[in-house]
Order: sequence, then structure tokens, then C-alpha cells
Amino acid sequence: MKKRTSPKIKKNSSISILSNIKKQQLNETKLLFYNVLLMLVVIILVSYITVFAVGKNNIFTNIPENLTHEETLNLITKPLFLTEKAILKDSKGLLTKPFTFEVVNKKKTTTSYHLVLLEDAPSIKKDHCTDKQVSIDTLKYSLDGKTILALKDTYKNNEYILLEETIPPLSTKKYSLNLWINNMLLKDKNKKHFHGRLVLEEY
Repeated sequence: MKKRTSPKIKKNSSISILSNIKKQQLNETKLLFYNVLLMLVVIILVSYITVFAVGKNNIFTNIPENLTHEETLNLITKPLFLTEKAILKDSKGLLTKPFTFEVVNKKKTTTSYHLVLLEDAPSIKKDHCTDKQVSIDTLKYSLDGKTILALKDTYKNNEYILLEETIPPLSTKKYSLNLWINNMLLKDKNKKHFHGRLVLEEY
């Protein structure tokens, strides 16, 4: 009696199916990779625009109601923070790295302004450092790297006014500000510091 033989399985067909499955899996992996990469690029672009285009240097703006957004006088600067290392003699204070800032006049008229130094209340509250914040009266500054001025001497109309100037229409003025805590005006120097911000006021 003849033995029955089972039909031969077509190996090529199975290999082809496995190959197609692997290709599909590879394509799905590639697609996932490109989607993740695209999301990362979008996140980076949004972060760049937010930090550098919108939030760069903190812009304090004074916009009168009768002006459009384009017709403004802007102050572009970073928050001011003086650490314990900024408690210095005046001669050393002049050598500190200056804070740089710009006043930008987008208006079509010459504009007069004050530059006022304030304590930065949000930063003080965030750091819980009310007892470590020095008084503005202990600060000294220079706008030209030579002339030393005391903040306590600038106090006028309940404000500490660093400068009073005018700016031509559609122009920009750049400034460098050396600011330090005078060591002779401060008795307790332990972990003392200063959180401040500059504010622009038209007049």
C-alpha cells in the first residue's frame, strides 16, 4: 500500500508574508519617529518665539489710550538682581558688569521720560526674602562708568529716578548701568541682596 504524502507548504509564500509584515512594522516605526521629530521641532520653535521674541529681556511698556500699539515708548531690560557679592566699595562698584537696556521710541514725536528703579515685589514674594532685601537707599550707580550717584539722592515725588531724558521720534537709546550695594551704607551684610526692576514713565 502506498503511503500518503502531505502537500508541500509553499515556503516562498510564508517568507513573503513575513517580509511584508516586517516592512509594515518598519514603516510604522519610521512614521512614529518622524512624527516625534516634527513635534520636537514645533515645541522648540514655539519656545524660541516665546522666550526670545516675546519674553526677551522683559518689556515694560507705557501705552497711552489714544495711541496704537505701534506708537509706543518701550523699555527693554532684564530684571535686576544684586547678590551678596554686589556689596562693594564704590571703586569696585564701577568695575562691575553693567546691566544693559534700551529705550525704544516708536512714536513719531520726541518724547520725554523718567527711568525709575523699583523693588521687584513678585521676586521678593517668590523668594520669601523680605528680611534679606536691602533698601534702595543703600544702592549706588553709574550710567557712564565714571560718575557715582547715590539712589537716596534721586528720590523725588515718591520715586527713585535714575535719569530724565528725551528721545527723538522713531529712535533707540542704549544704556549701561553699573549698580551695586554700597558697603558703607549697610551694617548687616549677611546674605543681603536686592531684587529690582526698571520702569519707564513718560511725562
